[in-house]
Amino acid sequence: PAAPQPEPQPYEAPELIDRAAFRAQTEDSYDRHGMMADDFIRGISPQLHTEVLVECPVLQGVSNWAEPCVTAWNQLDDYVVEQTIWYQRLIENTRRSLEAIDPETYPFNCLGIRGPVDMARGMLGAEVLCAAVYDHPQELKDLLERITDIIIATEQAHSRMLPLYEGGQFNHEGVW
Repeated sequence: PAAPQPEPQPYEAPELIDRAAFRAQTEDSYDRHGMMADDFIRGISPQLHTEVLVECPVLQGVSNWAEPCVTAWNQLDDYVVEQTIWYQRLIENTRRSLEAIDPETYPFNCLGIRGPVDMARGMLGAEVLCAAVYDHPQELKDLLERITDIIIATEQAHSRMLPLYEGGQFNHEGVW
């Protein structure tokens, strides 16, 4: 029989990074595992379940998943991602990380944000998303455009903070 699985827990906003602890953990990790991970260069990556950027609660367990959260098709119309704890912690923890270590020694990765359709699936659930293509095409189009705006604003703010590494940047998987 399978081992009992822990109960899923709500994903909470990350704590602010302690610079000294982050530096020590990063140096130790690179000392033990080196710069390469298979064919990829290991980089510093923020950990963020991106559905939280569109107000979805995320549950963590053996796997992670977003709980549907749409209450109205236009619920993101006046939403300002920059005012959320998730965005603010991402930006502040990136700043603290950059202050803690030498980015020329330890490269940083850009944020890996899921795409608009993935995030809409998180917001709506798969069945409602598929039905919306036929039942609410304009509302779905508008929602996808708004999600796209949120993704772009977040990714641009984050990637602008990151220094270039050998003249370029790494994606979230460590590809330069």
